This record gives sequence, structure tokens and C-alpha cells, in this order.
Amino acid sequence: VCIGGCPGGCGGAGDALRQLVVDTETFGITVLGVVPSQLRGAWPDGPSSAPKAIHTLVVWADKCPPELSRRWQTSRLKVIDLLIASEYWLALHSDCSVWSDGTVEKHVYRRLPTLDVRFLVETQDAAAPLRDAEPGEVGEMYLAGPTTSPGYVCPDGHVGLDFHDAERVIDGKAYLRTRDQLLLLKDGGLVYSGRADSMMKHGGQWVDADALQDVVTAIPGVTQAAVLPGAQGIDAFVVLQPSLLDC
Repeated sequence: VCIGGCPGGCGGAGDALRQLVVDTETFGITVLGVVPSQLRGAWPDGPSSAPKAIHTLVVWADKCPPELSRRWQTSRLKVIDLLIASEYWLALHSDCSVWSDGTVEKHVYRRLPTLDVRFLVETQDAAAPLRDAEPGEVGEMYLAGPTTSPGYVCPDGHVGLDFHDAERVIDGKAYLRTRDQLLLLKDGGLVYSGRADSMMKHGGQWVDADALQDVVTAIPGVTQAAVLPGAQGIDAFVVLQPSLLDC
């Protein structure tokens, strides 16, 4: 099993991708875990250019578009998409089956059998501010149990950035509020439907969309900006000063 990375230290993204290719071939890797952007960069020609020893790809930490999983899903290659985050691990998985609303395709996730999870919707009732989402509704994911993380372990050994600051007690039990929202399907499937805050993933790293939008708006000549997750990464839409459009 190989987790995409560059343990010996890398001079940049290109070096990391080259090291990934070399290690995969040198060690005869059969199960490869990578970020989707790494997969594109390491083998831009698709599965035909990847080592034949690989029989399973596990993608995580970034959005995996169905077009990418379809390209790599072959008679010899299985693709598994994991929905994970710094705050939780091994909660939802997908065999890359697809749901569509008629315009957008997304992977359908399934929960692990033993996962302690609830998908909740806010209400206007002060006595019962949360309720369980019904099939066809979007609910925010709340997790409990060993899949949740207490935070990052710092070099001196203490745990920093305590994720459990985001805990909420529901029916007498503490749950981690993940801020991830999912659409509940009638067959028990789950479709990722964005965040309840302004955070989004890019290249396996968290990005604050509101902060990035402020940076783009501050560019000379830009009067308005909107930052949204796109098919290949993060897209920025801008409104320019009218004087610039006259050039």
C-alpha cells in the first residue's frame, strides 16, 4: 500500500509527483492512495500509462469528479472514493456509483456499518433546535466514536486545535459537528452537498472561501468577486471596473 507523498523531502509539486511515479513502479505498489490532483499529474494519460501492478485506487482529501473515476475504473482497476477530513476518518466511502440531478453528477457515498452518525436539520423550535433529516433532505453530518479526531498532535506532544470545541450534545451524547452537508437518498445513499460554512478543500488543503474572495476583490480593477468550488479546483468570478472593459 502506498500513500501518495514524498517522505524524503521534495523541492516542489513536480518533484513529489515524479517521486510518486518512481516509488509506485519500484516497489510494485498494488493499492495506491492518492489525492485526485496527484493522480492527474502523475499519469496524465490515464490508466494505460500507470503501472500494471496497481489494482485498487483509493482517492481522498479532495473532490474526485465522476469523469475522473470513470476514466480510471477499468476491468483491472477498482476506484474507491473516501470522504474524510482532518476532524474525522474512515466514515463514508463510495464505489464511484453516480447520482445526478439532471445537470450535475456526483458520487454516491455509503456509511460504514458501525458508524455512529446523524444527519441533522436545524429547526425554528427553541426546545428542539435539531431534527433528523428525512430522505430527500440535506442534513449536516454529526459524528461520534473512534472515527473522530481530538485534534493535531504538536511536536511537543500536546494536542492542538481541539476539534471537540465543535462538539454538540444531542440526546445526551456528544457529537462532532463536521459542517459537511449531505443529501439523503431513499436507498440509504448519501450525496455530498457542500459545507455549512465557507471552507472548501483544494489539493487536500482547507481554503477559506470568504478570505480568498476578499483577496480577489482587493486586486486593482476588481469591483466584485465570488469564489466557488469548480470541476477542476476553485473558480473565481470577477466584475471589473468599467474603464478596464473599454481597453
